[in-house]
Amino acid sequence: MDFQEQGYGKTSLLKLINFIKYDHNGKQLYTSVKPQNKIAKTLYESVGFRKTGEIKWNEEILVVDI
Repeated sequence: MDFQEQGYGKTSLLKLINFIKYDHNGKQLYTSVKPQNKIAKTLYESVGFRKTGEIKWNEEILVVDI
């Protein structure tokens, strides 16, 4: 069964962001992604993540203010 392009990832990510924001008073959320993983980068950017310019463990670091 294919779960891509059905909105499950975006919905889950938005729920996680809201959980961190409201249940833990979070202000920022960080993640990392391999530069060649265009699908993941598009997903993260669709909910507001942006590149920090940092590279760690050969992955781009992204952040979203929440």
